[in-house]
Amino acid sequence: MAQCSTAGGSCKLKLEGNELKCTTHNSTEIVGKLYATATGENQFGKVNTSYNPNSGLREPAVVTNSSSGTGTSYDGDTNNLSIIKENYATEEFLKDLKTQYKEMETRVEKYKGFYVGRYELGLEGDTPVSKNASENSSTVTTASADSSSLKNWYGLYKKCSEYKVPEINDSSVTSTMIWGSQYDAMLNFMKRRGEESSITSTSNSSIQNNSYVTGKEETDVIKNVFDLYACHREWTLEAYSNNYRVYRGSFSGNSDSPSYRTYNLPTNADSTYSSRLTLYIK
Repeated sequence: MAQCSTAGGSCKLKLEGNELKCTTHNSTEIVGKLYATATGENQFGKVNTSYNPNSGLREPAVVTNSSSGTGTSYDGDTNNLSIIKENYATEEFLKDLKTQYKEMETRVEKYKGFYVGRYELGLEGDTPVSKNASENSSTVTTASADSSSLKNWYGLYKKCSEYKVPEINDSSVTSTMIWGSQYDAMLNFMKRRGEESSITSTSNSSIQNNSYVTGKEETDVIKNVFDLYACHREWTLEAYSNNYRVYRGSFSGNSDSPSYRTYNLPTNADSTYSSRLTLYIK
């Protein structure tokens, strides 16, 4: 799932106490190792071993409409960041993303895995949930980027971080919007268990969820994870170029595969966009 920022080849990561580091390059700056070298790929398994903090496919990263990372659009616009937190500065957001990514990877290395939402992000009132919205139609709605409470990628990111696991100590886990490398790890898990054709093939009307309600079609499921063929596009924390966040999969009425990787502006408030949350043990 990860490499150091030097990248460019094979990184050997080792957990030393609570510090995850690359012993190959003697680096402690941990970044994503993504299973794609370009957007628009339906195939899966080509590892991207390069890393540039301000261009290409990458994480953790900000997008500011500048090749230097210092622009004033998207993550460089305080109006967008205020959806996440009041008086949030770009430099602070980038620092937090780097911290969050390294913490996630450190905990995944320590506990040997993470949890992924069985359904796309839902809302029970204003509370984020991962539930079958079809079975809970009177209380749960599927979260989408066009809602007034979410607005776009920024609102979805914030809502994923607010998820609380019922009946456990909230201080024991961290929730987040799914990282691109986590999405790849999920698909790798499925691939190793005989589902390669499922995650790389385009969907069809007899399988995919042709609605915007999570869990409505029992056929749209791979290894007990629902809505990968359709329902909504699923935004991730992965960045692309200077302006974009990466989304995965398909949406209602479309035929892209679950592994499909492309992008849009994080300010896009389209009803076809949602996300999927993940959890890791602290």
